[in-house]
Amino acid sequence: MVKSVTAGVSAGNRLTPAASEAWGAIRALMMGGESFEQIQAACDVLGIPLSVAKSLMHIVPDEPAPMRVLAERWRCDASYITSIVDDLEELGLARRQPHESDRRVKTVALTPKGVRLRTSLVELISEPPAMFAALSPVEQRQLRDLVLKLLPPDAPLAR
Repeated sequence: MVKSVTAGVSAGNRLTPAASEAWGAIRALMMGGESFEQIQAACDVLGIPLSVAKSLMHIVPDEPAPMRVLAERWRCDASYITSIVDDLEELGLARRQPHESDRRVKTVALTPKGVRLRTSLVELISEPPAMFAALSPVEQRQLRDLVLKLLPPDAPLAR
């Protein structure tokens, strides 16, 4: 039997079977069907692979991030971040630069081309998929409010 990956996370007794069902539904929405097709179509229009799109979404324009922070954010080995940044640099989308206060630390910043591509990507994937039409305007606002309640206020993917 697989142990829960969230075992030990403090949530009190507030998690119910409904929370598991809601989480399953959110995963299904984001990992398949119209949502995934929309992201893939945006990648096709922009001529980039999904891996580049995902990387661009995690680097905030005008906020260079230390490579170590990106590795922590993406929960991966630093050598993998090096490979991703190599690819982004090769495409002219990002550049490594020294940290403002510690020149030993390398940060990653989007280039103007990277910012433009990220902006285009965000525009293409920001249009809600047609499946949202199944919800009334009131339900759409309720859904928005509930999902925003789950996100930290500084969630980079929400910008």
